[in-house]
Amino acid sequence: MAWSMHSRKRVVHKDGHAIELVSGTWRVPYEINPVIRRGTNSVETARLIREGLVFAARSEVHAKVEA
Repeated sequence: MAWSMHSRKRVVHKDGHAIELVSGTWRVPYEINPVIRRGTNSVETARLIREGLVFAARSEVHAKVEA
């Protein structure tokens, strides 16, 4: 997978893009801060955010099961 969990509130893509969870949960985010590299078009940005949120939500669920 191209994404990894760097902390409970931050996921990072292998290309350097990141998503920070400001409020809510990964499954129900109320506010996020996407950090997308310059030159990324809007369609690619939307895809990256969608992929990152799905990855983070799945990772959050797995972390709760393991705890």
